[in-house]
Amino acid sequence: MLPKEFDIQSLRIVETYDEMKKNSRLDDDFFITSMINYRDTYIHVLTNGTNWENLRQTTVWNPQLLKNIGKDEKYIVGMIKHGDLWDVQLASNTGITDQRVVMIEDLDNLKEYIREQWRGGYDITELVSDGGKYFVVSSLGLNWKQMWLFSSDYPDEAIQLATNEGKVLTDVISVGDKYLWMFSGNTGFQNQLVKFKPSTDEILFFRESVYSDDGYHGYSLSIIREVMGSLLFVFVR
Repeated sequence: MLPKEFDIQSLRIVETYDEMKKNSRLDDDFFITSMINYRDTYIHVLTNGTNWENLRQTTVWNPQLLKNIGKDEKYIVGMIKHGDLWDVQLASNTGITDQRVVMIEDLDNLKEYIREQWRGGYDITELVSDGGKYFVVSSLGLNWKQMWLFSSDYPDEAIQLATNEGKVLTDVISVGDKYLWMFSGNTGFQNQLVKFKPSTDEILFFRESVYSDDGYHGYSLSIIREVMGSLLFVFVR
């Protein structure tokens, strides 16, 4: 989840979880806004100068065990699993007014739960697939206009159509033998560049460019995901 307002970003690639955690503590104004453990490396985005406030991180065995979501108006803005534990990132001044976290064990119930959340005015702000279970964070107050797609192939045409409609890709997870692609409108971002299977040289260029004043061709790095065994980078503006 990338906030609309921020100052600068940094893309880091390290070999251990502890190194990634150390990076996140270098400056209180930097916060991890996306992370993936990919082929024994931790690739993560640090974002500086967000309009979020009171940023903090807590570790739990299960995100559903997190107590007092919404206390002091702090809501989940990111979840990262490492080993058997979860690091859950929370912040205030996110625009979120209520939030729910559930774990669902099959695809049919996942589909119905997401539809139910949409009918109630909630948006899906975090999706994590973990060993056949699905962890879902739904948030009220953002008023994203969401749509989904289930595909076993890379949906290039659907991504372009969503881009033309002002929707950006906010999450991708594996569901059985397919992937669930979640698109959101009304995020504050109107355009996106989706880079699938980038080369090593391209990733190094991403790292250099996102730290510049103009970002990557004027775009900011929103999410990194693993799709079909390869990396996918989503840039927005």
